[in-house]
Amino acid sequence: DISEYFSRTADTALTIGVSATFRNLSSIHQAYTQAQKAVAAKSRAGSGKIIDYMEISGLSTETPALSIADITEIIGSLVGGEERQVKLAVNKYFDSLENRIVDLQIVRSSITELTTAALQRVFSNSYTLQLVFGRNIRPASDIQELSTTAEIRTYTLAFFERILLNVQCMKSLQISLKQYSPIVNDAIAYITANYAKDIKIANVAAQLHISESRLMHLFKHETGKTFNNFLAEYRVRLAETIMKSGHYKIYEISDLVGYKNPITFRKAFYKIVGSIPSKYKQQGAPDELS
Repeated sequence: DISEYFSRTADTALTIGVSATFRNLSSIHQAYTQAQKAVAAKSRAGSGKIIDYMEISGLSTETPALSIADITEIIGSLVGGEERQVKLAVNKYFDSLENRIVDLQIVRSSITELTTAALQRVFSNSYTLQLVFGRNIRPASDIQELSTTAEIRTYTLAFFERILLNVQCMKSLQISLKQYSPIVNDAIAYITANYAKDIKIANVAAQLHISESRLMHLFKHETGKTFNNFLAEYRVRLAETIMKSGHYKIYEISDLVGYKNPITFRKAFYKIVGSIPSKYKQQGAPDELS
């Protein structure tokens, strides 16, 4: 209507450039720039037309979402500690968003689903999760506060870097519940849920309705480690991860992973890692998920 009215009134053809659709007023400059580019294309599109920026740029308005297969693949690589594969998969998704007018809410929803599934798969309880990240983390609300795909990509990569550090620290334990009997699985589950407490094998055996000697035999036979050695290594490997967060002092970490005596923790850490906690902590600069 505007074009026709202008042509009749001014006796001149009016060329109109139209940008993509933006939902926020803060994007008005970007919309204006796109409309200008559309108008500038009149030399090849022809004067007196309405020129769509999306059409002349060959851009797609459809924002891809991560599929269930994509999420399953990324989490599988995550659990296996395959850092390169995780980063490749995450970057592949965000690269697919380039040259598109992105619906940010679709991206937020996809990454929220991915990160939530990862936390459920890797962490047995919220206490451990908070220790590993150094704070109470809520991906759903954190991601909603991010306003660009670049910010979401950075958040996602940092998020998985933190989890991968924990997975890699724990890898020597080779916890694969499929290979163990139900009794040993239950004993390991007890350790991962209660490592911060004073755990005695006699108490665990009583809870599992099995003799202490039988539990000791099964645990050693199936995992290759004694119950107490497994517990100590679990605590120390978790302590490795916590140190990297930069949020806790060593004596605090000692208590958080179940060692009420810092000297006992220091000895256990040195025996398993080969370095005293203070030196180990200095080796890596603290990093934060922001």
